[in-house]
Amino acid sequence: MLDANFVEQHLSEEEGKAVMAHLQTNYSHVFSTLSNEALSRLVAETEVESLEAATLTVGQALPDDLLYEQGTTTDVCTLILGGKVTVLAGKDKFKSEVSSWSVLGGQIFQQNEYQPDFSAYVSHGPCRVLRFTKVKYEEVTHTSTNHQQESQQKQSE
Repeated sequence: MLDANFVEQHLSEEEGKAVMAHLQTNYSHVFSTLSNEALSRLVAETEVESLEAATLTVGQALPDDLLYEQGTTTDVCTLILGGKVTVLAGKDKFKSEVSSWSVLGGQIFQQNEYQPDFSAYVSHGPCRVLRFTKVKYEEVTHTSTNHQQESQQKQSE
């Protein structure tokens, strides 16, 4: 499961369930506003991306192909399924590597405009990721809320 050499456009049902369980258990503070149905839709409808390792030019502090750039507004939350991402955090650019099951940028769902305090790039690719957008998150939240309201109205009739 979650084999980096076998890339499909979307997760299988089993992979989707594993991702949902992981997000609900380990990142409940990020995904707590979503119902099970909405989270299931978000995971199922988000395409799996395979990202190559970033290219760092001699003399450059960071590669041009960043996942996140410190201080630059983003509307994407990334779940790493396989591969490794280098994160440079804070003003001292503390360097660390994150890999499978790590989430970057989860704050996009709680803030109007999120500017990460870190930069990140794929250091060991291919890196298999799910990149949840704020627009998609709001869409599944809205659809889920409307569905719940319709169900409640039918029950009260």
